[in-house]
Amino acid sequence: MRESSDRRGYGARLRAVDTAAIERMPGVLKIVRDGSFLAVIADREYQAVRAMDALALASQWDETKTLPEPTRLFDWVRSASSKEYVIHDDRTGGEAGVRSLEAVYHRPYQLHGSIGPSCAVAQAEAGGLTVWTHSQGVYPLRGALAEMLRLAEDKVRCIHMEGSGLLRP
Repeated sequence: MRESSDRRGYGARLRAVDTAAIERMPGVLKIVRDGSFLAVIADREYQAVRAMDALALASQWDETKTLPEPTRLFDWVRSASSKEYVIHDDRTGGEAGVRSLEAVYHRPYQLHGSIGPSCAVAQAEAGGLTVWTHSQGVYPLRGALAEMLRLAEDKVRCIHMEGSGLLRP
């Protein structure tokens, strides 16, 4: 789902929303509310996007500041509690004449989020299912689909496809 220009903070709670006019917009089939989650079901993507933008304007939110200012995010993440684990240490002790250097590097926080719609294409035939998907976990997806459809796992094939945001040379 595309984020609207009317951004809300992490942890914001939807207080009220007037959906009456939005439900009458062309192509809008249904507005779904589950707590603070709003979804639009529409005939076409552009109709859903227009309804989403209208919902943003029709919504009233209760917000509590939970994250620091973007310029302080790195320090805030570093100050969070953590536990260090040694994965491998093959040091045998200090060696004479060995010089040690230490440096600290960091880069801005990188959000791991989709920039486009998630989708898949499936073809059912001969008692099996083939799914072309951008899922990052094709094996867990295969298991979930097999369970949901009551198929043996060997009858479900998931093929990874590049998704939105990836450039091909």
